[in-house]
Amino acid sequence: MKDIDEEQIATLKNWWDKNKVSLICGLGIGLTALFGWRGWQDYATTQARDASKLYEKLVVATKQDNTEVDMLLEQLMKGYKSTPYAIFSALLMAKKAVEKNDLENAKQHLEWALENAEHSELQHLIRLRLARLFLETDNNDEALSLLEAGLTPESFAPSYLELQGDILVQKGDLQAAKNLYNEALENQTPYGNSSILQKKIDDIGNVLF
Repeated sequence: MKDIDEEQIATLKNWWDKNKVSLICGLGIGLTALFGWRGWQDYATTQARDASKLYEKLVVATKQDNTEVDMLLEQLMKGYKSTPYAIFSALLMAKKAVEKNDLENAKQHLEWALENAEHSELQHLIRLRLARLFLETDNNDEALSLLEAGLTPESFAPSYLELQGDILVQKGDLQAAKNLYNEALENQTPYGNSSILQKKIDDIGNVLF
């Protein structure tokens, strides 16, 4: 799970770096009547810059395990709630909580992130992570319900299907899990790891037959 967490944090940050300009512009159009375009653009740029600096301070503070962590986190989650950096901060704290085996704290951070994330790409990545946490803590029904609540775009379908299969394996429904793995394999993107899915399918096949 730690490797998955690190990969997803990198994915989220890369996604924001590539899309922040268009997202800021899109949000700005709706607020132009209130602030004027230039005023809104300046405000959004300042918010993003300040939130980025606080986030970097938070990253350093968590590595040093110092007393500034809670203060920085509160600043980001309250003062910069509208920026993805608040979401990144919650995800970072969830990762740190998992490393300390404080899964309840990790759950709270992930739930906050899911509730406050405004963009679908972030929501899907957070939902997958939270469902994995439910799986880790044997809350299989909660994990399935969470995944079923999401309207899955094509790009996330293999991840959803594979995780649903993992949950069904833990519930003992191997045939249904195998069907989901096969569906995930059929929908796998060129960037996915088909070999892992195939191994899961083969492992179930060895048990069923």
